[in-house]
Order: sequence, then structure tokens, then C-alpha cells
Amino acid sequence: MSLIEALNMKLEPIRSVLKNDVNEITVCQDMNRPTDVFYTLVSVYSPSVRKKVAEKIGAEGLFASNSDFIGSFSRGDAYCLVFLYRNENRLSTHEDLYSKNFAHEKQMAENLLVVCAETQVCASVGMLLLHERNINVERDRSIYFNYFLDFRDWNPDADDAQFYHALGEKVFAMLARKFKPKFGEDVNAYPSELQVFYKKTENRDFRNFASILAFVRNLPDEPRELLTGWRKFVEQLKDIYFWCRDHSTTIFIVTIAAITLFYLFYQIYIRWDANKSKLDNTSYAGMETIGSVFFGDEEI
Repeated sequence: MSLIEALNMKLEPIRSVLKNDVNEITVCQDMNRPTDVFYTLVSVYSPSVRKKVAEKIGAEGLFASNSDFIGSFSRGDAYCLVFLYRNENRLSTHEDLYSKNFAHEKQMAENLLVVCAETQVCASVGMLLLHERNINVERDRSIYFNYFLDFRDWNPDADDAQFYHALGEKVFAMLARKFKPKFGEDVNAYPSELQVFYKKTENRDFRNFASILAFVRNLPDEPRELLTGWRKFVEQLKDIYFWCRDHSTTIFIVTIAAITLFYLFYQIYIRWDANKSKLDNTSYAGMETIGSVFFGDEEI
């Protein structure tokens, strides 16, 4: 591809990312600005696709609020989109490196949701962004996009429900990464919180970014696996032990108070029972003598 002059730029292609019968994706450098800044050029050749893309940009303001979007132009039989290029550090290949536990996955999932909201793209383009070639991660687990948009997979009629379902599936895959090697596709064996998230996703209950983000933020940093059989019994014993350890002072005070009260009531009962027995075992027959005269029964 030769030098492309447009948008006050002289774009020189330096690497081809993807090429098919619908579009071509190329990484370029602006020769007017010889720096280390690069750009992603998406050239759409399919007549039907480029017409719909142009309509969404011109009539619907697609990418209008996206800071990574440089602009668009027509060149020959292609409709071209230019985005700021950022270093490729794909989440799909670096997830193990930057994520050591569920809390890290949760953080990256939150960051993905935030950056999706910030792009402000329509549902159909948002679904293209969810392809693994576009999702990148920094060392601090922040997420960013490269706009390697393959319009061959584009469904221009995709609605919000489809997009949020696809986004929910992507988030669930991130959150379930630790549990998948153990449980595979058996979602019923996953922690209960993830089961709920999966069911809400499949039921299309998430209707905006905020609802998904709120759910993820409320997840524990280390959800507990569902246990059965002897493992469940052992875990319950451990819970009891740790609860007793954490409340040992309270348990000691309550125990002393209970023993004291028990001893007090026991002593009261002993005294009451002794008095009752004394009364039950004592009989009074009335006056039996006056002076030396006996009025009782002499045969007794």
C-alpha cells in the first residue's frame, strides 16, 4: 500500500494486521509527525458494509465522543477509519501473567466494563471490540482497546440486548477462569455468586453497563467454592473453629456468666427443696400433756 494523504496526515503503512474481502487493517505512521506515535487504519471495501459504516458515522455520530478516533475519509473504492494505535498487549495472552487470583480478575473485569462505557460506540461495533484481538491489558490490570475492527463479522442490526449479553459472557469468562480447569462447563459447581451472574447474563437481565458493573463490584474478592460430602463437613467445622477463635473473649464471659447463674439457681433450688422436705416430714398431733396428765393413746 502506498502513502496515504488524508486528514492532514501522510500515513505510511508499516504492518498489515488483517486482510479479507470486506476490509483491511493496517498499522501506519504519520510521516508529517516522525514520532513513535502510530495509527490503525481500517479500510472497508465491501460496498454494502462501507455504506452502512458511513451512515453510522455521518448520521448517527458513531465514534464522535471517542478520543481514540482520529477521523474518516473515502479513498477510491474504500471507506477508511483512522484510530490511535496502542501497543498490543493482549489480555488473552497476558491474563496469567497479571492475574494471580480472583480479586485480580474482578479488577480487570471492572476495568473492561469502564472502558467499554467510555468508548461510547453502538452495540454492533461494541460487539466487534469484544474480540480478543482488541482487548489489551497493562501491568496495573487496566484495560484498553485497539481498533482492529473486522467488519466481515459485523451485524449492523445488533441491538443493546445482544451487546450486553456478549459483554456479560466475556466478563463471566474472565471471572470463571480460575474455576474452569476444575469444573469445566458445569456452571452449577461454580461459586454461587458466579452462578447468579451467569443466569442473569443468559436471561438478558443486564440492560446497561451500570448494572453489570454494580454486580461485579459487589462480588467478594475470593468467592467460596460449593462443597459437598465430607469436604462440606470439614469446612463447616473450620468455620465453627474460626468463629470461636474470633469471639473467644465473648464466649469466655458468656460461659462464666452462665456458670454463675446456674450455680445461683442451683443453690436456691437446694434450699427450697430442703425446706419443702422438712415441712413434708414433720407432723403435729396437738397438745398431749398438761402437767403430769397424759392425754395420748397409751397403747401407741
